[in-house]
Amino acid sequence: KGTDLGILNLKKYKGYYIDAIDGSKLTLPNTELMKENFGVQLGGSKKTQSETAMCLLMCSYDVLNHYYIKTAVSHLEVGENTVVKSWVQELRSDAITLFDRGFPSFFLFSLLNKYEKPYVMRVKVSFNQQVKAFVSSGKTEEIVTMISSKKECFEKETVEKGDSICVRLIRVELSTGEVEVLVSNLMDETLFKVADFKELYGLRWGIETSYDTLKNKFLLTCFSGQKVAAIYQDIYATIFVHNLYSIISNEAQVVVDEKFKHRKYEYSINKSVSIAIYKEKIMTIFISEEPDIIVQKLVDLFLKYTEPIRPNRHYKRKKSINKRRNLFTQNNYKRN
Repeated sequence: KGTDLGILNLKKYKGYYIDAIDGSKLTLPNTELMKENFGVQLGGSKKTQSETAMCLLMCSYDVLNHYYIKTAVSHLEVGENTVVKSWVQELRSDAITLFDRGFPSFFLFSLLNKYEKPYVMRVKVSFNQQVKAFVSSGKTEEIVTMISSKKECFEKETVEKGDSICVRLIRVELSTGEVEVLVSNLMDETLFKVADFKELYGLRWGIETSYDTLKNKFLLTCFSGQKVAAIYQDIYATIFVHNLYSIISNEAQVVVDEKFKHRKYEYSINKSVSIAIYKEKIMTIFISEEPDIIVQKLVDLFLKYTEPIRPNRHYKRKKSINKRRNLFTQNNYKRN
C-alpha cells in the first residue's frame, strides 16, 4: 500500500543488473510417483544400486539484489542447457547474465548475441582450439571469431554449419596460479576493462549461496505433500517467500549502509536472525489491514541484528563424510 520498499533501491554494476543462471537438484519424497514424474538419481554400488527421486530446479537470480527473476522445475532428463536455451529471449537485456563452465556452446553464444543479451561465461581452457591458443599466448584479452562446426537446431532456432560470431576472451589468474578463461559479448573495453571481469564473474557465487539459503534456511525440501502438485506448490511458494524477504531486507540494508558508512567495514543484516524473525511474522503481512506497518516493524527488527563484512576471508572447503546427506528430504516440522 504505497510503501517505498527496497525493490525501488535496486543495485546495479556499471549500469547493469547482474543475473546468474544455474541449476540445482532437489531431493523429493522417494516414491514411485515422484520417480515417474521427475526422474531418479542413481547411486550405490553395482551390486546394491539405489534410486533417489529428484527434480531439477533452474533459476535466474539477481545477485546484487538477492531475488529470483525466473525459475523452472523440470524432469532431471531435461538438462540445464535445454532450459537455458528456452529462456534466452526472456533474459533481461539490461542485465549481464553470468554462467559457469557447464553451459558454454557455440549455439548458446549465438543465441545470446542474436537477441542482444549481455553475458559473461566461464569456459574450460580446452573448450576449443581458439581458447587453447589464447591460453598459450599469455594474452590478457582477445576478440576472436568462432565458427560453427555443425548445424544445430532448438525449437525454432537454427545455427548453420559455418556460421560465425565474435566474442571477447578474457584471461583471469587466480591466487593459486590457476588460469580461467571467460567468454563475453561485452565489447566496450572502456566501460569493461580486463581487470573488471574477475570481480564481475565472482558475483556469480551469489546464486550458489542463494540455493544454500533456500534449502537450509527456508527449508525448500521440507515438502507438505507427496503429490506432484504439492511439489510445484511448495517450491514456487518458497521462492515467493524468499523474494518477499529480500525486498524487506533490502529496505533495511539501505538504512544499514547509511548508518555504518564511516566504519572500517561494511555491515549487513544478519541473515539467519532476520529470516527467523520474518518467518514468524510473514502471515501477518497478508491478513493485516495495514501491511505497510507490519513491514516497517520487520525492517526495524532487522536493523537490531547486523554484522560486519570482512573482505578476503577464505576457508578451506571441507567435504562431508556423509556423502549421502543430500539424498534425503528434510523432516516436515516447524522450528520453535
